[in-house]
Amino acid sequence: VMDYHTFVNRKNKAIIDATITVYSNLNEIHSPHLYLSNRNRDLVQTRTLIWSYLRFNTAMSYQSLGKIFNRDHSTVIHAEKTHVKCMGVYANGKTVDPDYQRKYFEGIELIRDLVDESEVSDNKLKYKVIIYADAPQNWNEFAILSASEIITLPV
Repeated sequence: VMDYHTFVNRKNKAIIDATITVYSNLNEIHSPHLYLSNRNRDLVQTRTLIWSYLRFNTAMSYQSLGKIFNRDHSTVIHAEKTHVKCMGVYANGKTVDPDYQRKYFEGIELIRDLVDESEVSDNKLKYKVIIYADAPQNWNEFAILSASEIITLPV
């Protein structure tokens, strides 16, 4: 029987490695360059894609995410804000950064194919639950949302 922390660490390592590989390849970046202090646009975008994927698909903190590339947690927070902007849509319906969005979604599919499901899932768990609460003291007021409804929630 594997304890929880061992499971989480193994799961995170597999996802981190796959995410770095996939988004580095999509942006045609040599992954060792991601660890340099260089602020080249392609490197920054690749780190942003990696951190955003990991932030939404793991329980890693900003501090933990920053440590991957020897960055401060505030850099990860800024990257997350940039990600949200790039994933947005203008009032006229055009996407803010279609190339970024294409890479992000293509990366999601490639990571799913790359990571062995047995390495990242606990067979006893069936669902990932995310709770958003305006007033946690009112736990009796809740709604179950579909994935499409969650995507359209205002940020």
